[in-house]
Amino acid sequence: ALNLEAYDLVQALRSKRQRVDEAVAAMNDRKTGSVEGGEAAGPAPVTDYAAQGLALRMAMARAVEAEDYKEAARLKAAMQALEVEAHAAADSKAQVTGGADFTPRLRLGQRCYHAQ
Repeated sequence: ALNLEAYDLVQALRSKRQRVDEAVAAMNDRKTGSVEGGEAAGPAPVTDYAAQGLALRMAMARAVEAEDYKEAARLKAAMQALEVEAHAAADSKAQVTGGADFTPRLRLGQRCYHAQ
């Protein structure tokens, strides 16, 4: 009787684990934009340059520890390209918003009068 109860518990856990794995796979598909039909599920993902830079630094440090200098050089070049891309994104954002000293002309709740 104990084995049968344990078997039922294990089967229930397996089915729950399978549902969780399917949900995680579906979330990852939505996150990467790969949806059946070939169209993205939503807007393009926002690039997190800081997180990518840290990941590249960690990978470069591991490559140096392993004395894989070709890989470390490739990762360094990737970090430099990411830095250039981040600066370009910051410059384009500054152009759209009007620079660092951008202040909106109207405040929330401010009354505006239109010329007639």
